[in-house]
Amino acid sequence: MSKLNHFDKKGNAVMVDITGKDITDRIAIAKGKIYVNRDVFDAIAEKTAKKGDVLGCARIAGIMGCKRTSDLIPMCHPLMITKASVDFEMNSQELSISAICTAKITDKTGVEMEALTGVTIALLTIYDMCKAMEKKTPLYDTHLKYGGKIVEFGGFLLPVQYGSGVKAEHMAVRTQCGLFDVSHMGEVLVQGEKAKDFLNLLLTNDYTDLQPGFARYSPMCNEHGGTVDDLIVYMKGENDYFVVVNAANTDKDFAWMCDHKIDGVELTNASDQYGQVALQGPNAENVLKKVVDEKYIPAGYYTCIFGGDFQGIPVMISRTGYTGEDGFEIYMPADKAPDVWEALIEAGKDDGLIPCALGARDTLRMEAAMPLYGHELNDEISPRTAGLGFAVKMDKPDFIGKAALEADQPLKERRVGLKVTGRGILREHLDVYKDGKIVGHTTSGTYLPYLGSSYAMAIVESGAREIGAACQVDVRGRMVDCEMVGLPFYKRQK
Repeated sequence: MSKLNHFDKKGNAVMVDITGKDITDRIAIAKGKIYVNRDVFDAIAEKTAKKGDVLGCARIAGIMGCKRTSDLIPMCHPLMITKASVDFEMNSQELSISAICTAKITDKTGVEMEALTGVTIALLTIYDMCKAMEKKTPLYDTHLKYGGKIVEFGGFLLPVQYGSGVKAEHMAVRTQCGLFDVSHMGEVLVQGEKAKDFLNLLLTNDYTDLQPGFARYSPMCNEHGGTVDDLIVYMKGENDYFVVVNAANTDKDFAWMCDHKIDGVELTNASDQYGQVALQGPNAENVLKKVVDEKYIPAGYYTCIFGGDFQGIPVMISRTGYTGEDGFEIYMPADKAPDVWEALIEAGKDDGLIPCALGARDTLRMEAAMPLYGHELNDEISPRTAGLGFAVKMDKPDFIGKAALEADQPLKERRVGLKVTGRGILREHLDVYKDGKIVGHTTSGTYLPYLGSSYAMAIVESGAREIGAACQVDVRGRMVDCEMVGLPFYKRQK
């Protein structure tokens, strides 16, 4: 039996039986591109020129495309795909797929045909995976109604901005009020008599003294001290916790939790049951008071109220935020999200409330120097490297990753802020230089509207991290002058 071994977006190997499958006619649907290593082309070129269905070669090569014209070699060749790592780019109009493939050569005629279908089904399988990722939040139609520009984010189709633009949305949250759809976030219920013990083992923060109605942020580490995700735990009642995780990590996180579950704990992935909106900005509380009784509005930062009532809709309201401003998160049954959204928009007309989207959410969290998973945090970056030591309680008896974090002392690298003093906009994955040598790389970067300048966050060698020191960032071959600065870049006046 021939099998294709490729990897999904979370890095998990997916085995697909390709024996006897011939689906060439369906490839065109994918509008896909497959990028194959040059050495693979070189290895198969001679055999390909002598064998294979010429018509089939032309059809597949024309659909697939290549990195360079010189790579456009007929794709009906005797190879067996052994691994394909996949990248995705998707919006509401177009699906683009790229893959880096490695292969082995065979001379057996039967296997040659299976190898051809292996390449064919790789495209279809990847396409099906992408289509499955085109999830829509309960507010998708609402975003279209309000003119949202839709992109893929975390496996969901979400607005990156509305007609007012990112800058206007950003400034509305800093000075008045903005409303975000965050229904893509994942929700996991952790319940049972050992729920607190489980959370203390699973997470770096300490939940021993957490009380009902309060929330606590924490990284979740792997055994090597890298970060599986960062999340917030809300305590609903005794042995009853509501955990909110990052959208793109929901399945990965839930699998991780299940793999490390202890007796006396019940886990439920309830993500599909909830819609969530974030009401953020100085006027957020004024708006919320118009539609919700004050007894259901949390009074303090990182507190929450379960069992609330929003014009007859059952809700949980929390007060955390990911923008650097005061604000609230409102959780409701998924099908009621449009009703909550419209009620808030109507209530906020006199308070400057406007719909806000992913673009502004990113620039706002950047100004506040809040980490974003996949940028400042990932499976290899520890929370302490990312500057999250406040949420890593090394005095706990144990937690996953504790031994690795103890061994990682002193820290080799640390997060730092960069302010552009020259000319240029910084992005992620750029080399940072100090005294003529590379000392680290940027993790996030952009122009920050409220501060009126370009900033970035970077992870650099601890010995090179010096607040006030000059440094340079290589932006496409041009050195941009910067200064190392402390974090956060922006902190609201309370």
